[in-house]
Amino acid sequence: MGVSIWEVGLILLVALLVVNPKHLPKAAANAGRWLRYFRNLYLATAADIKQDIAAIEQEGSKDD
Repeated sequence: MGVSIWEVGLILLVALLVVNPKHLPKAAANAGRWLRYFRNLYLATAADIKQDIAAIEQEGSKDD
């Protein structure tokens, strides 16, 4: 699931219309921080779920 060049262009155009061009670098940095935070949160949650599933499967195999 990649982002095409057209989608990036559209995002930049909307950003220029919404955010003052002077503040755009700071807004982009903040957006990057938030994206990194949510990505790390997603990865940590996915890892926890995988561990829980593995533990449940291991318990199930011991019961058999």
